[in-house]
Amino acid sequence: MSSTNQIETIADRYRLGELIGQGGMGEVFAAQDLRLEREVALKLLRADLAERDGMRERVLAEARLAARLTHPHVVAVLDTGEQDGRPFVVMERLSGRTLRDELAGGPMDPEQVRDVGLQVLRALGAAHELGIVHRDVKPGNVLDAGVGTWKVADFGIAKWVHADDTLTGTGELLGSPWYVAPERIEGQQAGPAADLYGVGVLLYEALCGRRPFEGDDPVALAAAIKEGRYEPPRAGADPPIVSVIERAMRSDPAERFVDADEMADALVAAGDPVAVGDPTVAIEPPSEVEDEPGDDATQAMQPMDRTAVLPAPAARPDHEPSVPAVLPAPYQAPVPRPRPRRPSVTVIAAVIIAIGLVAVLAFVTFTGRLGSGPAQRPDATLPAPLEDALQRLEDSVRP
Repeated sequence: MSSTNQIETIADRYRLGELIGQGGMGEVFAAQDLRLEREVALKLLRADLAERDGMRERVLAEARLAARLTHPHVVAVLDTGEQDGRPFVVMERLSGRTLRDELAGGPMDPEQVRDVGLQVLRALGAAHELGIVHRDVKPGNVLDAGVGTWKVADFGIAKWVHADDTLTGTGELLGSPWYVAPERIEGQQAGPAADLYGVGVLLYEALCGRRPFEGDDPVALAAAIKEGRYEPPRAGADPPIVSVIERAMRSDPAERFVDADEMADALVAAGDPVAVGDPTVAIEPPSEVEDEPGDDATQAMQPMDRTAVLPAPAARPDHEPSVPAVLPAPYQAPVPRPRPRRPSVTVIAAVIIAIGLVAVLAFVTFTGRLGSGPAQRPDATLPAPLEDALQRLEDSVRP
């Protein structure tokens, strides 16, 4: 990389500063965007990787695709190009602290593990929707953005060191072999399931403070990954999180989570004591009233209203044995019988008047048919019985 030290400006726009990172892909510099006057991070591909056939074109195409990915938990790709035949990618500038630095202090709290895992999975879910597979999920690619926020870096760039996507002819596993999914070791292309496997390994390391697969022998390491031979998580590790990790790290991709969203939902449920059946959360069963033997009426008693306040029992003498209290059946008031309705005075008066009028009409009609003389005048005297009936009717309705 000595040639990099000779470079001061990239593409006549980015002035290189201090070296802030170096890995298998290349070097990362703090840089200043002279055109927009802002601080950025610039990753320059290794010269030997840039010389591979078609590598430059692939890197630039991947970087342009990654530039389309905008998400709160993704390190934004701002620009791309090449300098002296070496592709470079310009990204937003963060503190430079990674999750790898965080884990150097030991395992994280289970709640922190869930939080980091959820942020990484949200970023991967957004990338997978665009058809972007990271291929190199590991703690070194998760950057601290401050205030509890983590961002995933190197989307579309990780393929630089995974051009073969498998073991090389000499048995050298490119990239970060401890996080590589079994199917990739077997020569299959990396898909979203491979990223989820990487998250499972990352969460294992964050929870336990060590990687599930250790060792520097690439052949032995590849065999252990393919066979799923890793040491179980430490004793006392959070069981719900361990369940999520073990499913994500299954050797068969079809047995892992369907997608990043499903794995994120499982992590959320792992933090819900009710959803995962936390034994520390006890649900108090309803109290039962002890029945006296042979008391059929007590056994048939309806459930008591537990909101009612019962009076305190009277104190018993010390010598008197305690008898289980039997509560009486709930009191039910008798259903009142309907009282017969009496007709009102107004109704009675109306009925009597109607009867009287009918009687008068009948009488007038009858006398008119039998009499041969002239018709009686309206003021003719009424028969005594009818006149008495009308008088009684008038007296009954008089107030």
